[in-house]
Amino acid sequence: MEERGFPELEINETLQNQDRKQDGVDKPTCDDIKSPNDRFVIFNVLPKSGSRTLYSLALNVGKRHGVDVQNTMALTNETKSEKIGRLLEDHSAATFVYSHLHYVDFNSTEKNVVYISIVRDPIERLVSLYYYKRYGDSTEPGLFREKMDRLNLSRDTFDECVKRNGDCINSNLLEKTISHFCGIDSDKSSATGKYCATEAKRNVRNKYLVVGVMEDYDGFIKVLERLLPDVFQGATDFYNTFKTQHYFQVMKTKNKLALRRESLVSLGNAWQRNMSFMNM
Repeated sequence: MEERGFPELEINETLQNQDRKQDGVDKPTCDDIKSPNDRFVIFNVLPKSGSRTLYSLALNVGKRHGVDVQNTMALTNETKSEKIGRLLEDHSAATFVYSHLHYVDFNSTEKNVVYISIVRDPIERLVSLYYYKRYGDSTEPGLFREKMDRLNLSRDTFDECVKRNGDCINSNLLEKTISHFCGIDSDKSSATGKYCATEAKRNVRNKYLVVGVMEDYDGFIKVLERLLPDVFQGATDFYNTFKTQHYFQVMKTKNKLALRRESLVSLGNAWQRNMSFMNM
């Protein structure tokens, strides 16, 4: 895939002691979340954005600090938002929740909710997700293969899917980054409009302590360790070791192919819209 420009890792400007008010809403600051017992960290992130790596860090580093680490992956009788709401209501210690749920405002409670996330080049993420759904990774290849075979997905390459204008490039998928932060389910038509783009930017500015970029994962970990030491103290050292281990390698998507130039050109407008949001 051709090299493209990425936004610099940005921390909410409130962390630099600037005006806390924007659009009439108080933004989170380090002072707001300094008590570990009050901290309820929601890491809501799109798939294929390095989320399992951060979850692994939270499990290994956060638990050393007494953090209750949860996820919303294998749900049966409740939705993701219901589980997060229940955990929020019941929590009495510092909590870290990993979820692929889009933004939902849980700040209506008296609890101190902290949102963090990470984004990835939108086309790179889409390609990785496309091949992951078909070939998975090497963590549980047999189990994953059975699950994917039941979905009966096309084995076309992503380039072939783009060429035939297939479902891999429908507007809901292409605008997924924006709809995720907007807080609207991406299968709704309003998820791709100007309102959603504006709302997504407002939510990131007002609600998120930090949104990192996957292309600077090391920087993201360092920022988290500085801003949330009660959860991530020691994360940088652990991550540097983790990157050399077998599990880190087997989490990578199998059989992912680089895009041809003509596919990149076809997806150029969607990429620009997403990058406009990411470079806000």
